Order: sequence, then C-alpha cells, then structure tokens
Amino acid sequence: MKFYNFLLLIGIMIITLGCEQKDPSSPHNVHFDRDMCERCKMVISDRNYVTQIIDVTKREAHSFDDIGCAVLWLDENSKRLHQNYKFYVADKSTGEFIDINSAYLSRGGTTPMDFGISASKEKSDAEYISFEEAKKIIYGVKKSRSHKKIMQSMAHE
Repeated sequence: MKFYNFLLLIGIMIITLGCEQKDPSSPHNVHFDRDMCERCKMVISDRNYVTQIIDVTKREAHSFDDIGCAVLWLDENSKRLHQNYKFYVADKSTGEFIDINSAYLSRGGTTPMDFGISASKEKSDAEYISFEEAKKIIYGVKKSRSHKKIMQSMAHE
C-alpha cells in the first residue's frame, strides 16, 4: 500500500511540474522554415536575425524575419499593444533572444530584409548604435524603397 501511495505522490508531482506557467513576457519558440514574418509574410529561416514582439496582455508572440520588419510593424500596431509589450532580437552569432534594451545593435551586413541592423549580446570591437539610431536607419530604408517604387512606376507609364 505504501508503494502505491508513493507512486501516486510521484505522479502528482510530475503533473504539477508539467503545468508550470511560463512567463508570458518571455520569447516564444519560433518554428524556422514554417513561421512567417508578421509584416512581410516571408518564411522565417535565419535564426540569427529573428525578432519577436510579445504582447504581454494577450500572451501573443509576433515573430519577424528582420528587426526592420519588427520596428515598422510596431510603429503600425503600437496602439493595439497598449505599451504592454516586450521586444526581443536574436544574437547574430548564437540566435539567442536578447531584450532590445540590453542588446548591442550595429549596422552593416546583409539581413533577411536588407535593413542591415543586427544585434549582439556581448560587446565587441564593432561600432554600436542606439535603438533610436537603428529606427532612423530603418525608416530611411523604407522611405528610400518607397521613393524607388514611385520612380519605377512613373518610368513605366
């Protein structure tokens, strides 16, 4: 009888541990080569540039293939999030998620949507930029692309 009580106790402990709640503001799993970028709808395949915005209130994860897509999506949807969100970027070397506020951002290089902003967890010899500077670069790239599309459409008329 004691053995059965012991097994019952072990079973209850396993079930209790399995039901442990995950922090709603922590990054969610990304299914690479299956999940699509929330903004541009391209498949997320490069784990070194993936970005997530977590709506803490709704416990929803919005995944992006490039920090540029995340910044532009956030600009378009910030009222819906009610400022209760967390912003994560992937370390360009390890793919590990880092809170945007503790990441070292740098420009240059080729990113999935070619915004050219990457993040690092550790400080190295690279020249770093603030998140505000990164946003200015992203908005500049978007404006440049929009202008280029207008010019191309006018040339075809």
